[in-house]
Amino acid sequence: MHSFYYGLFVLRHCKTQNNIEHKISGQMDSEIVDFSIDVSNINQEFVYQLGLNIITSPAPRCLQTVELIKKQILGRIKVETDYRLLERKMGDWEGEKKINVIANNSCNIINGHIDPNFTPPNGESILSCSQRVDDFISDLQNQKFSSPVLICSHNQTLKVLKSKLYGIQNFVDFWGTETFKNGKIESITINENPKKVTDLEW
Repeated sequence: MHSFYYGLFVLRHCKTQNNIEHKISGQMDSEIVDFSIDVSNINQEFVYQLGLNIITSPAPRCLQTVELIKKQILGRIKVETDYRLLERKMGDWEGEKKINVIANNSCNIINGHIDPNFTPPNGESILSCSQRVDDFISDLQNQKFSSPVLICSHNQTLKVLKSKLYGIQNFVDFWGTETFKNGKIESITINENPKKVTDLEW
């Protein structure tokens, strides 16, 4: 029986002011403005019987989202934080409108491919973010959970996490097209032989 026999779910925090204004948040805080959470993908009766393990980013917007979940889902809920689930640090770009950053910078695209080593000024590369997510998943897979697991995190961090668990080969297309909806719980199906992000094709 693997670590997530009872189910693994992911959730991007509720929508914030920066999300509405299309600004880059990174690791800066941004106030939640939409408090709705879609829990339709999780069997609440199952959770009521077995409980729920929530592992969350320590960012305030994620902690607030977790408190909202606790009000919606009945059952024994255990919550722990893990700094490795923080959003990718975007440095000087945090708080800036995405359209302006894209217009003024080549960002992380080189010859049509993502450069995993590209680092925003005073920020963090995708590779660096990927390495801490790899560490997190390795630790997680060494545990045995007797109830479903819900990971509450951020868009870029969840992209890395999902690509690893799914064994995505072409990370370029995945990174460009995959987006996690704010406040929507999604079920994750585990690849039996997940690849480290550093092994993926860029």
